[in-house]
Amino acid sequence: MLKLKTTSRFERDYRKALKSGKDMAKLKAIMVRLARQEKLARRREPRKLVRSPG
Repeated sequence: MLKLKTTSRFERDYRKALKSGKDMAKLKAIMVRLARQEKLARRREPRKLVRSPG
């Protein structure tokens, strides 16, 4: 299992989301999966950035 290291920006955003009543269970589930090096659901995977021509 990996150890996740958070940035101060993440911690600030986390506290802000907590205060606004967001569902932190979803975020925690994703973080646990990342720490265990498991695959994320397709909709949670990072997407390849495509440069538009022009």
